[in-house]
Amino acid sequence: STESDFSDYKLIVAPVLYMVKDGVAEALEHFVKQGGILVTGFMSGLVDQSDNVHLGGYPGPLRKLAGVWVEEIDALAPEQTNSITFTDGEEAVCRLLCDVIHLEGAKALAKYSSNFYAGTPVVAKNQFGEGQVYYIGAQLEQKALDKVLGQASADAVVSPVIDEVTQLEIVCRETEEEKHFFVLNMTACDQPLPSFFASQTDCLSGKMLNAEDILKPFDVHLVSVKK
Repeated sequence: STESDFSDYKLIVAPVLYMVKDGVAEALEHFVKQGGILVTGFMSGLVDQSDNVHLGGYPGPLRKLAGVWVEEIDALAPEQTNSITFTDGEEAVCRLLCDVIHLEGAKALAKYSSNFYAGTPVVAKNQFGEGQVYYIGAQLEQKALDKVLGQASADAVVSPVIDEVTQLEIVCRETEEEKHFFVLNMTACDQPLPSFFASQTDCLSGKMLNAEDILKPFDVHLVSVKK
């Protein structure tokens, strides 16, 4: 909830934070100043709790925090894309909406490379106090989004629950003696079980898992591992 205490978090991802109620921008500023990492982007900071537009330019009350001013928003048709280039030369595409961004203290991590706003930022990073704010100005393709979120996670010193790459959703909860892993297939396709869980027992079925196991869509395993 936007009314929650953010102090226990290292990284907050707030995409399309369209409505910014009173006090939320200040709470996010405090969080980032203390060393937190915030990721936000297009269609954020547009209106207040009464759905009245924030004056002074987008992203409204998040403008100082993000270090960017969005002059306008270009809406792309479903079949349209725009191209982007990261500062390291990697290229990607984006869709849906494209913010026309001016930097106000932030640094560009990627820029558009086509259309009338070619050469302007599409992804920006701003130092704010002890923390960082990432602003993503378009709907990035998956590899580009992974790249940005990977950088944000590294800044926040956040590591994956397991080291293997997987499409499964894996959540870990800990007690003093054990780690409890909730393994969920939230995709529409069969997914292989990570080898990390081979030879462990599924607490829900009582069966031992093996490296050849497949999780069908919406399958769930609960695995408890001694520390």
